[in-house]
Amino acid sequence: MGGLKALLPAPFVVPRYEGRSIGNIPATFGALWGLEVGSLPPLAPSLWQPLLGDGVERVLFLLLDAVGWERMNRALAQDAVTACWLEEVGAVVEPITSIFPSTTTAALTTIWTGTPPAQHGMVGYTVWLREFGVVANMIALQVAHKGLRADLLDAGLDTERFVPVPTLAQQLKGADIPLFVLIGAAIRGSGLSQLHFRGSEQVIPYAGLGDCLSLLRALLDKTSGQRALIAAYWPSFDTLSHIHGPNPSHWDAEWHIVMTALRDVLLRDLSPEARRRTLVVITADHGHNTVPEEGVVLLSDHPELTRRLVVEPTGDSRAPYLHVRDGERAAVRAYVEERLGHAFTALDVDEALAAGLWGPGPLHPDVRSRLGDLVLLAHDGYALDARKRETPLIGRHGGLWPDEALVPWIAFRLD
Repeated sequence: MGGLKALLPAPFVVPRYEGRSIGNIPATFGALWGLEVGSLPPLAPSLWQPLLGDGVERVLFLLLDAVGWERMNRALAQDAVTACWLEEVGAVVEPITSIFPSTTTAALTTIWTGTPPAQHGMVGYTVWLREFGVVANMIALQVAHKGLRADLLDAGLDTERFVPVPTLAQQLKGADIPLFVLIGAAIRGSGLSQLHFRGSEQVIPYAGLGDCLSLLRALLDKTSGQRALIAAYWPSFDTLSHIHGPNPSHWDAEWHIVMTALRDVLLRDLSPEARRRTLVVITADHGHNTVPEEGVVLLSDHPELTRRLVVEPTGDSRAPYLHVRDGERAAVRAYVEERLGHAFTALDVDEALAAGLWGPGPLHPDVRSRLGDLVLLAHDGYALDARKRETPLIGRHGGLWPDEALVPWIAFRLD
């Protein structure tokens, strides 16, 4: 981590792959059952070992997309009921880091495999895939070109080879520990879901929050006394943050609704049997940074930069990868530093990869080609778009600013 720390000036957050990141959560689950899961170590002992008690049989894992640590604390300051409840149940509430990039495709793949982006190869929202010769949208697994939505699975993408590390479902299956995953019905069959839940037949769709929590409660009753990982993914904080930004009262309203429903619909009146030896973990994949219209840098306004690139920037708007024409790397870096240095810090991909920005190796066979030549880390309130968007995104993520790169670790026992 020392080399990476030297590479990232404050206040950029250094991903803590060694034991304080979301990448360490799968190994922590494995440690509860005496298993080795993923390639990263478990979380620091202080975050989970005080909760072991007489042992843990089940984990209820709630993954709230885009709940940043700083934003959650602002919500808790206005939500005394939830703050008191967490104290009453003896919850461990601490910040941990996301990974890099702090974006859904990379972070969720890390959570569902226990490996960092350097190993699983999902390194951004859009990625240059040399094997197909296209820039692809990694959520849909489709060609990322307006007016062309060619499906890469239909074009021959092999999910096992594309992400050549075992999923969490596959790893737990070998120990006869079932993984139940609840996700929205609209995304159950998405390309990304097919990658994440390989080897699992327990992917359960829900229609809304009430449905999700009712299904979780039924699973808690059904699996009493058994070893199991019961997980649910809730996307609404991400959606509303993209639309409104993470600061307005919409976020606080959603927090209140979700936390109240969690207490009153899911956890209240659970039987002692359904609570026994059950650990609850609540976390997020990333947070959000507010990017006003004046903070959006348009590539179309920088023709000198554009002509030196092989393809439009990939990755994420707050962590774009620049694929540079041969012999132009120094010129592109100089241009960014001179003309856009107020908005971005430019890093050489080879230096950042060697320092462990995308986590430790062994490297995915195609990760180097997917990262391009330079990676730009956005400063507070800035992003890079190829052209003006029809619908502005107020909240964005992908980079390493504290509000997007720090997330909560909340853990407590039900018994």
